[in-house]
Amino acid sequence: MKQGFSVIDTNYYTRLGEIDIIARKESKYYFFEVKTIVSYETVSRETYMPQNNLTHSKLRKISYVATIYLDKRLGEGHNTYWQIGFVGIILSPDFKKVKIDFNDNVI
Repeated sequence: MKQGFSVIDTNYYTRLGEIDIIARKESKYYFFEVKTIVSYETVSRETYMPQNNLTHSKLRKISYVATIYLDKRLGEGHNTYWQIGFVGIILSPDFKKVKIDFNDNVI
């Protein structure tokens, strides 16, 4: 919200998949995937990043569900700009420190 987004929906679920956060900024819709991990000091940061869980098949599924959402909300044949974003949350083992990676332009 600090970035100017208005959250429209969360945990939008269809039998084909789920989108964690649906937001809007100006006239564009954003479909965010949120992944959270606990970072342990013994695990390499490069091999244990939330982004590693964002696979091509997951992105395809998000795209498909986003299209279903927009068709249902705006009607088929809409001419709406949208994109997929990502929020990665890294927690320390004691859950006291948090790092958030935000990317509103994955696709």
